[in-house]
Amino acid sequence: MVSRSGNFVSLFLASLVSLLFNSVSIAGLLLEQESYLENNPERKGKGQIYISDNKLKFVAENDDPIIIFDLDKNKLFIIDQKTKQYVESSPKKYVELVQANMTEQKMQLKKDLANMPKEKRAHQLKILESKRININGDEKQKNWEINKTDESKEIAGFNTHKVQLLEDGKVIQDLWISDKIKEIDLKKLANFYSEIHKISQGLYLGPENQNRFSKSLSEIYKLGYPMETVDYNLPGNRVEKTLSIKEVETSDKDFRPPSDYKKTKI
Repeated sequence: MVSRSGNFVSLFLASLVSLLFNSVSIAGLLLEQESYLENNPERKGKGQIYISDNKLKFVAENDDPIIIFDLDKNKLFIIDQKTKQYVESSPKKYVELVQANMTEQKMQLKKDLANMPKEKRAHQLKILESKRININGDEKQKNWEINKTDESKEIAGFNTHKVQLLEDGKVIQDLWISDKIKEIDLKKLANFYSEIHKISQGLYLGPENQNRFSKSLSEIYKLGYPMETVDYNLPGNRVEKTLSIKEVETSDKDFRPPSDYKKTKI
């Protein structure tokens, strides 16, 4: 027969093991980043990316939503710090909802333009074109190619190689990539981003071209993690650059919404 004291010791040890297991630290990386437009480099945004055990957490310097990717579970979390709410979704479901919303926006824009005076409509169309918003759908099938260059440079202590993404023969992105980020499975990251990146071109490209674009971009992510990107397809040429990388201790808790935040629908 087991004594009461024996039961107490067993329960204590079980609780201790559980506590240690749930609070275990995992080695990770912290990437300090900045983003800006080439035509306005003085106005820079700052951000941080935590990477550990196939999870990524994107934190802006202000109260913008925190984004978490869990590649193993194929989940993303969008955490609103202002309302203390969050949404949870798969990349595919989230992109489908955003695409449906974009389609509604385009339809409403077409209605609004149809009711505008000729001169005002022409002016508005120029504004939409400058923002790469295509309300009439794709005019033709576009083609994307990947060009692996011989150029290399060191970024935040990592050696990177330059890869270019071309659209119909024109360079639309320069990416400096590194295959030395071991905290992330590049193939899983590529599959995850193959869905997410459809949104970045959603107002410009139709569904078929979005699929072709995201497939090409995902092939780049299989080669390495982008430490610096210049996107010539966005007005002003958007630059995203890694400034520094350091090792940090993380836990699973760091890649989940806070326990006091409320889950809500998208």
